[in-house]
Parts: sequence; C-alpha cells; structure tokens
Amino acid sequence: MNLSVDSPYELSNKQRKYFGLLPIENGWEKLPLSPKVTAYFDRNRIVKIINYDWGYLEYDTIIDTIDRVFLLPKTSRGKQQKLSVSKLLKIKGAGIQFSGSFHG
Repeated sequence: MNLSVDSPYELSNKQRKYFGLLPIENGWEKLPLSPKVTAYFDRNRIVKIINYDWGYLEYDTIIDTIDRVFLLPKTSRGKQQKLSVSKLLKIKGAGIQFSGSFHG
C-alpha cells in the first residue's frame, strides 16, 4: 500500500504526553491504510490508530496481525480476518483516546 495521508494535523510526542497518549517510538512504522486512516505498527502489532474522518481521532491500541495482512482474533473461538479499515475501526482501543473537531 502506498497511500499518502493528507493530514492537516498530527500531535507531536510532547503534545501526546499532555493527553495521556503513548509517544511514537523510534521503531514504530507509520502506515497509511486509507486517505483518512493511519496505523502505527510495532513489528506486526498495531499500537496506534489515527483517523482524520471527522476531525482528528487518535487512540492507543494493541491489535496483533499476521504479516500486517490478517487481524488475529482476540479469543480462541474467533477467526482471523483480512485487515481492512472498516474492520480495524470496529475494534475498540486498549488505552487513551483523544479527539478534536476541525468543523465549526
């Protein structure tokens, strides 16, 4: 995937600290999943999601994947699913969330 995200804004690590969000670590890789959704990966684990759909929404999460292609189930009864933005956004975060609107 080689999508560019036209982000009007992204918090800095200094700003994240004030909102209780995890800072972006040096080893994390930023991967645009769509023009409005970006994920940060720590190896094959999604650790942060940024959604620009209705403003700015950033949240920390822990979502394990297989080679960044398939989402692993949370329980032994679940099935792995192909990674898509719609499936990813249905999964609740595992930490702090910050949102702000640019609409008046």
